[in-house]
Amino acid sequence: MPACLKRLAALAPQIKLVLGQHNIPFAQPSVLPRLVVAIETVRAGKVPAEPQDAGKAIYRSDGFAFLLKAPAPQK
Repeated sequence: MPACLKRLAALAPQIKLVLGQHNIPFAQPSVLPRLVVAIETVRAGKVPAEPQDAGKAIYRSDGFAFLLKAPAPQK
């Protein structure tokens, strides 16, 4: 996870508005700590993959959805 996201999440109480580049163009700063936890949850393998086309999968956690490379098939 980018260290800059963790730094921003730590500053959430001092930030007035988050201007993202994808999906919702702005969000409340309180979303940042939740985003960090959601990313960590996905990276830890605690979220099931929802297969999509072209070798991609969606992972959902706490209201966030991440489109990533699908996991390798189990042997």
